[in-house]
Amino acid sequence: PLTFDVKLNNSGALPTLVYRSESWTKVCSIIFLDSPVGTGFSYSTTETYEAGDLKSSKDVYTFIRKWFTDHPEFMSNPLYIGGDSYSGMTVPVIAQEVSNGIQAGLEPLLNLK
Repeated sequence: PLTFDVKLNNSGALPTLVYRSESWTKVCSIIFLDSPVGTGFSYSTTETYEAGDLKSSKDVYTFIRKWFTDHPEFMSNPLYIGGDSYSGMTVPVIAQEVSNGIQAGLEPLLNLK
């Protein structure tokens, strides 16, 4: 619900946070996830972590299942999986993992859309 108000001037003022009444968070819940481990703000505590598209996709699926287990109040919400740039390679694999889990009856049963 917040955005940066960036004044384009020469005063050297820092941007300020301002409330946005038309925020997406009023109509949906969003999780932004850095993937694979080692990108963005994500990290591993071991130097020998595995990387790769399939491993990363399985890690994201594991995260999603654990998150819904820890937050059951969101179970009835529809689950949309999206991404940008290179995640076009992994998002379909993640969606397939979720679909396979649903078909196998793995709890929690996710409401994939």
